[in-house]
Amino acid sequence: MPVLGIDLGSQNCVVGIAKKGSIDIVTNEFSRRYTPVYVSFSENERLIGESGMGAQISHYQRTISLIKRFIGLKYSQLTPEVLHANISVPIFQGPNDEILFKIDGYKLHDNDAESKLLSPVQLLGMLFGKIVDDVESSVGFRESDCVITVPCYFNEIQRRDVVKAAEIAGLNVIRVMHDVTAAALGYGIYKDFPEEAQNIAFVDVGHLDTSVYIIEFKKSQLRVLSCASDPNLGAYALEKALYDHYVEEIKTKYKMDVTTNPKAVIRLARECEKLKKFLSSNPVSNLRIECLMNEKDIQFQIKRDEYIQLVQPVLSRFEAPVKRALESAGITAEQLTTVELLGGASYIPVIRETLAKIIGKEVQSTLNTTESVAKGAAIQAAMISPKFTLAREFNVIDSIYHGVNLGWVANPESDDKMVDDDEASVLSSLKQSTLFKQFEGTPSSKMLTFNKSKTFDLFTVYSDPSLLPAGTSSIMGKFTITDIPQRNEPLKIKIKMRHNMLGLVEVQEATASEEIEVEEEEPIPKEELEQNKMDTTEEVSQEKPAEEKKDEKPKTRLVKKKKTIKHNLKVLTTVPGITTELFNQYLNVEQSMRNRDKDVRTTAEAKNNVESFCYNMKERLYEGGDLYEFINDQDRDNFILTLDDTESWLYGDGENTTKTVYQEKLAELKKVGDRVENRLKEFEARPEGIKQLQETIKEFQTFVDNANTEQYNHITNEEKQKVADKVSETNTWLNEQLAQQDKVAKSSDPILTCAFIENRKKDLRKVATPIVTKPKPKEEPKKEEKPTEQKQEPEQNKKMDETQ
Repeated sequence: MPVLGIDLGSQNCVVGIAKKGSIDIVTNEFSRRYTPVYVSFSENERLIGESGMGAQISHYQRTISLIKRFIGLKYSQLTPEVLHANISVPIFQGPNDEILFKIDGYKLHDNDAESKLLSPVQLLGMLFGKIVDDVESSVGFRESDCVITVPCYFNEIQRRDVVKAAEIAGLNVIRVMHDVTAAALGYGIYKDFPEEAQNIAFVDVGHLDTSVYIIEFKKSQLRVLSCASDPNLGAYALEKALYDHYVEEIKTKYKMDVTTNPKAVIRLARECEKLKKFLSSNPVSNLRIECLMNEKDIQFQIKRDEYIQLVQPVLSRFEAPVKRALESAGITAEQLTTVELLGGASYIPVIRETLAKIIGKEVQSTLNTTESVAKGAAIQAAMISPKFTLAREFNVIDSIYHGVNLGWVANPESDDKMVDDDEASVLSSLKQSTLFKQFEGTPSSKMLTFNKSKTFDLFTVYSDPSLLPAGTSSIMGKFTITDIPQRNEPLKIKIKMRHNMLGLVEVQEATASEEIEVEEEEPIPKEELEQNKMDTTEEVSQEKPAEEKKDEKPKTRLVKKKKTIKHNLKVLTTVPGITTELFNQYLNVEQSMRNRDKDVRTTAEAKNNVESFCYNMKERLYEGGDLYEFINDQDRDNFILTLDDTESWLYGDGENTTKTVYQEKLAELKKVGDRVENRLKEFEARPEGIKQLQETIKEFQTFVDNANTEQYNHITNEEKQKVADKVSETNTWLNEQLAQQDKVAKSSDPILTCAFIENRKKDLRKVATPIVTKPKPKEEPKKEEKPTEQKQEPEQNKKMDETQ
């Protein structure tokens, strides 16, 4: 069974699949090796991926892209950079400050007039569902085990939302790993590194963000030393610079404000993306858009030097993440063995030149810049899954980007005091200690010990809130430890905290231990028994017989001992994110939409079947078609008229009817069409059927002609006559049927059908074959006669002796 590696990009999603002996990339319905991150809605179905991107202009008010930007954010955290990723679909604030996209005009059923409010998690779940469908089309079944990659700056809330979105699609996420770590795995697993460590910098410049990793490679191992990122620095920032420039240019030259027209904004943004790509390999380019708005065409020319000058403020931002990554790793650029560039923007020469200037080393791209992350994630999935055994071991040590502190209430009066859920109240009451340091290896576990006598809370807190999006709570989660046995003194509580494979902190185990006094039997030492014997009287100490002494059991006594026992404690986990009730609601909505999509697809297929039947049948009925001779003129004219009426109905009253109506309409047409087509099939297949029946008759006629030969002496005359009669009967029937069929026109239903011929052939063989193939009886071997003279001589001699 294969496993999946999903590279969740901002603009495109790439899926790797690990199968026996290979790592491949899953293609979509358009045979592309990536799926655009678009979810669009028509009036009655969802358009996801490639089809969603194609519908962006026609359905701009119902098309969402760059969904990854919104994952894990609240409505109050929306920034201009995030909002510019979606300028056409209305965004509303939910009751819990969640982001909700309002979709108007999409109907789950014919009478549905309600607007749909969908969260980013639901939209991402739809994209994952499309990926699962593509995998099923590729391998023939739905695979669920997967590793999903995310940027290093994703916090716990964002990671939980990604996992929940995957679960909506039926995926089983076995690990959430950093995207560049996955690419580094694909880079290192095929290389033979020496024992001495080599430090390699990986720079991933994607559509929206840039990440810089310093990774140490040793023999069969990689360790992430540090990472740094800029969530708003990528190819999109270059496009945005061009877009902002031309918005002002259009205002000046054409007196139009593009930002007031959503369609014009989308078209200009797309042309700026094309312009960015064209200027990567050409010294000059033109921006031309026909009828951008107000029925006006626009046209501009730009040189590459002007473009580089325009995006210089964006390029200058690459220095910060590079320096932070090197400083966190504790090395200099001179200590780097090499620098690998990957990501969707790696093809842009000005980015490559800028990075080479900052680092002071040549930047190379030996990896597949767009597929390496997905393939590395697929390799990681195969390494984790019990379904695979890899021929080569390779240890992957990812790092924790967001350091974690452990907090607990420290009150001199009551160490077990509970606190309110208000963030400020919690943080002011907590005593904190480092739990997982930044860039510490993950997954990892820590064992903690507390002395507590009653229920208490533990809190996980981000150690550096400045790395979080503005407005994100510093508190990651609360763990309430309950069911502590009531004792006079506090018990020793041991808690195992784990930074797990999903990048989430959890309490893996909580136990309370105490010492109790118990009575146990122990054997009495031999020396002590001997001493007791000496002190007793002679009568009491009289020895028993030796036989009884052997059976004597060793004497024991009860002693008091201290024993440590453990009590498993209950842990109540409270983390921000989607509740179980809300998640079940998401599942129900997704299932309803999938059912609606399926119904729309099957209805469209039924309609297409009617339309195709009409077109194909008319073409075959006209003169020169293969059915022209197999229907008379009047029936042909009437049938063609019916087909024309059906076509008119399809584009009129029947354009938006139900699947059942289309199926019934096709069945009515096939009653006539199949009958005509059957005449053609019978005409073409009849000669071969007649030939086979004639050969069968000839085969058994040969038997009849040779029935009296020695070869068939074991067959009775009645059986021979039975075959002869059946052969004669079949031959007579065939000749009569052929004579009648010759009188029937091609445009009439045949008298002699292939089914009749086949039945006659089977009937003849059923009667004749058992007789003709009847085996000869086995001849018994002749017994050898023994000579009688030798046996009689002794008898005769005996009689002669008696007479004498």
